[in-house]
Amino acid sequence: MLRSIWILARKDLRLLGRDPMSLFFIAVFPVILGVAFGLMNEGFADEPEVAEAVLLVHDADASEVSRDFIAALDAQAAVAVKRVDSLDAGRQEVMKGRALGLFEIVPGFGESAGLVFAEKAPRVGLAIDPSRPAEGQLLRGAVMQGIGDLVARRSPLPGREGRALELVTIEAIALGHETADGAPVDRIRSGYDVSFPSAILWGVLGCIAGFAISIARERASGTFYRLSVAPQPRAAILLGKGLACALTAIAVVLFLTLIGCALGLELRSPFLFVLATLGIAWCFSGLMMALATISRSENAVAGAGWALNVTMSLIGGGMIPLAFMPAGMRTLSDFSPVKWGILALEGAIWRGFDLVDLLPALGVLILLGALGYLFGVRRLAAIDS
Repeated sequence: MLRSIWILARKDLRLLGRDPMSLFFIAVFPVILGVAFGLMNEGFADEPEVAEAVLLVHDADASEVSRDFIAALDAQAAVAVKRVDSLDAGRQEVMKGRALGLFEIVPGFGESAGLVFAEKAPRVGLAIDPSRPAEGQLLRGAVMQGIGDLVARRSPLPGREGRALELVTIEAIALGHETADGAPVDRIRSGYDVSFPSAILWGVLGCIAGFAISIARERASGTFYRLSVAPQPRAAILLGKGLACALTAIAVVLFLTLIGCALGLELRSPFLFVLATLGIAWCFSGLMMALATISRSENAVAGAGWALNVTMSLIGGGMIPLAFMPAGMRTLSDFSPVKWGILALEGAIWRGFDLVDLLPALGVLILLGALGYLFGVRRLAAIDS
């Protein structure tokens, strides 16, 4: 049976290699998307309208003024403040996508915060999730509003009318791992770290559309029927199709990742990257099997396939960043495998996931793939009967 599965998979891979247009949408078009979005991410700085953003706060000053300032931040409608015990804990939460930013109140903040003519402006630190730079401007505005509230409450010092006003100095907090000398460095080296996971998923979507159409074409032409009467179980035919799709998806992920690395993408955890790649290949080959059996018509499968791909990408963050979606749409995105595929790749590439962090995304991908295979096998048996 294993030999039959491999022979059928090799046949489908050869047919794919003879279709230049399919190869273009699988391997070339995602590269174009990844480069284009990567260039845009380099200078992405527009301020969007977003839902309440989670801001982690580490109060190293622990003064009455700092507590008032945190309360002023939390009172703003666009910000939800959560305290953390250390900068390291906050960094991990931001890099894992659980918060938009990390804010540090430096010791000595209470001595000058809100005093317009103080000798030195108070210092604070701010870090933003690298995949959500536009929303970061929201947090900067929230900090300035909080400082403005302090100025309104505290009496300014008299004199020094000619001095330029500097209400606060906002310093960047590095989110990355620490080097040998203990200095933290950012994990993201370029916009391609953020853009290429989405581009990779577009390539995988091209795989499932192509293979689903090929199965529909073989069923319409009678090839699938001739294979079904050959001396091998029906399961071997279906597994051969799924194996070919999964191998192609793996090749696409590796090919696009190599291109991303050449452009500056940094692969943080090769082991988790392998697990994410296998999970994506399993999930989307299963979805391909379900998609291929929704209709007897090749045209219907082609139309439904790309409609489903666009929908999954649209609500899963492959076309519009999740940060710009309403809260209801972000909840709906949990049902899109594109979201979980992107999250799994980001975790291995730059978010610094460990195995425990990756398990939820990997579990969803495995579950959706199993449901796709089950639906496809049962649907095909029902149609043929």
